[in-house]
Amino acid sequence: MTSARKPKPEGRIITEPVKLLLPVKPRSKKNSQRWIKTRGDNPVWKLTPSEAYVQYEKDCGPFIRCKGMNISCLVNIKATFYIDADRPCDISNFFEALADMLVHYQVILDDNRRIVQSWDGSRVYVDRQNPRTEVIIEPVSEDIQTSLDIEKLSGGF
Repeated sequence: MTSARKPKPEGRIITEPVKLLLPVKPRSKKNSQRWIKTRGDNPVWKLTPSEAYVQYEKDCGPFIRCKGMNISCLVNIKATFYIDADRPCDISNFFEALADMLVHYQVILDDNRRIVQSWDGSRVYVDRQNPRTEVIIEPVSEDIQTSLDIEKLSGGF
């Protein structure tokens, strides 16, 4: 018996930026991942996000007012992460956590390159009193989309 895959919902094209303020301490998805064993007749070990990330995703939920938008056009996501301590951090881990959360809450249809074109303008700063993430999802201009189509047709470089 094969399980049928759920069809993806219809996507939406945006023409104006979508702004989010997530007043929750930014979390990485990769730190402290857990292996869990599934239940059933054929248990399988599965890698899952850390408890801290799962809690972060839940804590951010009430602040995401554009759930279900399912943005499907090319976008740039500008994320400014304000962390609570001056410590080394890997911004790409923050990108992954934020993108997965935006997919989870159906703000974006998917986090692949056909939708998330870039993270231009993203930064990490320290704000000990007010850790948060400020997000601007903006549509990519038609000129860039056209150049991507030309690159696809010409086989790249």
